[in-house]
Amino acid sequence: MSESIQGEYRDFTSLTPVFIKGLWRSGTTLTQRLLDGHPELLIYPFELIDNSVYQARILPELFSIIQKGLSDQDANAIFSCLMEHYPGFSEAVNPPAHLKSKYLMRGLDPQDFLFYFSTALSSKAGPWDNSDILKAWMFSYFKLSGVNDFSNYKSWVIKFPSIRIPLSTYLTFFSNSRIIYIRRDPRGFWASEKHRAAAINRFQPYSGLVHLISDIYSYKLSCRQEKLAKASGIPMVRLRYENLVTNTEHEMRKIAAFLKIGFNPSLMIPTFFGIPWESNSTFNHQEAHRGFIHRQSIDHWKDAIGWHEKFLIESRLAKEMLSLRYIRMIHFQRLRNFLWRQCLHFAKRSPCHQNRITSARERRESTLDNNSVAY
Repeated sequence: MSESIQGEYRDFTSLTPVFIKGLWRSGTTLTQRLLDGHPELLIYPFELIDNSVYQARILPELFSIIQKGLSDQDANAIFSCLMEHYPGFSEAVNPPAHLKSKYLMRGLDPQDFLFYFSTALSSKAGPWDNSDILKAWMFSYFKLSGVNDFSNYKSWVIKFPSIRIPLSTYLTFFSNSRIIYIRRDPRGFWASEKHRAAAINRFQPYSGLVHLISDIYSYKLSCRQEKLAKASGIPMVRLRYENLVTNTEHEMRKIAAFLKIGFNPSLMIPTFFGIPWESNSTFNHQEAHRGFIHRQSIDHWKDAIGWHEKFLIESRLAKEMLSLRYIRMIHFQRLRNFLWRQCLHFAKRSPCHQNRITSARERRESTLDNNSVAY
């Protein structure tokens, strides 16, 4: 049995890994759900944080456990660490209750999962590396989900909404990988992120400004990584969230051509395990637009954020917005002239200015009086 599983694992490793990248709240989940129903793609339903396997910026002690498991070739230690500490992995085995009720997602037997996971890892003759963990995990999940013949598929797809590591790292671990990169208007991104985090930060008076500055930095960093990836020739297709929402068919045809798969009408309908998907919206449009794309969501930021937030975003991300063809609402030259006129207006009405005018008038009048007496 182990030999047949290892043979299936070799077939699985011949598939093309596809990574959906981009900032959070930028349409990565929508892209994942639109790809869900295509018959030539295997979609992993959860998102993974890229630092959980590939680097140790958070929880270095867990990272060291994984690295020790790789060096010792201990699949049990790796499996236990992922199941205990990383929801993106553990939820595939024990899905949350709301997914079971809404999408009829069933749990998987942990022992069976560990058996496939360890068998897939042990099929590699040489030392294990970080990419082997992800490939073995994906294989185990799809196998226990009912996939019997991996030759019927062309790619497996997973979502990594983060900017913690350069895109070139994925190409280092997966030489044949492809990347779908989603970009969103930074004002819409901030409006969505602001409402999502409002409950967390409502007791911290300055957390909103700090959060905004942090997200502006993240946006700049993601644009820089995208430029580096483009310059290095990484196979990547770039999409704008606004285009994906308003012109879905055109953008999905672009993705289908990039992944070398045939266009299918299922690419127009967001689903989760074939069931119409309830959108991951921060503006409470889930039930009303289940199985549909809510096209009005791209304009919510106009009313959801203040002018000071728009000003800060548009001033700090002016170059990025210009390169991505996002139109700024605030015209800085007009704003500067307006502010200058207001400053002059208030300056002229100030007591100090009035005293100076009065003194100048008195000096002028005294000068005229002196000249008239001289004559």
